[in-house]
Amino acid sequence: MANIGLDTHTWELKMRKLDNIDWHYTPAAKTNILETLRKVGFEPPSEDKRFQEKWARYRNAMAINEQKSN
Repeated sequence: MANIGLDTHTWELKMRKLDNIDWHYTPAAKTNILETLRKVGFEPPSEDKRFQEKWARYRNAMAINEQKSN
């Protein structure tokens, strides 16, 4: 199981039961992986404020280094 920030118990609660007769099959070509992962609590790192701030600091540091070298 991929680690997406959920413990095993929570993951099992979110999974669909195989014996649920109301479940409708969706072909893989029509699924949106990001939507599916968001339903179980996943937040893409690109949208996480901590990662955005981290990479903004990195980009600023690179820009400063480029200016010093010129």
